[in-house]
Amino acid sequence: KLGEFYAECIREHNVESNLLAGNTYREIPIMIATSMTLFNRYGIDIPYSIDDTVGKPMDICDKVTLIKDTLTSGHTLHNNLQAIQNNIGKSVSDVIVSVDRMEKSTTSRCSARYEIERMYNVKIHAIVTLDDIIRAVEKGVVGGTEYLTAMKQYREEYGGESNGY
Repeated sequence: KLGEFYAECIREHNVESNLLAGNTYREIPIMIATSMTLFNRYGIDIPYSIDDTVGKPMDICDKVTLIKDTLTSGHTLHNNLQAIQNNIGKSVSDVIVSVDRMEKSTTSRCSARYEIERMYNVKIHAIVTLDDIIRAVEKGVVGGTEYLTAMKQYREEYGGESNGY
């Protein structure tokens, strides 16, 4: 099901890509499920690459979309984008994350999303954000009202300035 959400996010935002990439082995199932959904539902055949060791090796000609699970402070994503740039001399065009926790970056009060997009000229697409989750709980779309206060406190303490998000 998660692969379906990633595929829908790619389609919804008109992400043009010819390679889904990841940097950890825990992203393998997400990428396979996303790739399968894109092919089975839309006839879009996009291979995947994990750290250039599983799947198709990255090439300078690829238009790479990085698949990540969660965006927090941006530290890990920064390292992932830098590694891809250093290893193949290629920049990633888009990043798809399941949850943007909307945290401030490690270098400023700005959100990690804003900081990474600016630094790497990349577009980050989140399936859901912390604010989406809070609104869904408040409206009764999903359960979790017992965690609502803690989620709002988390957003207040760790949240970055939204910069349009």
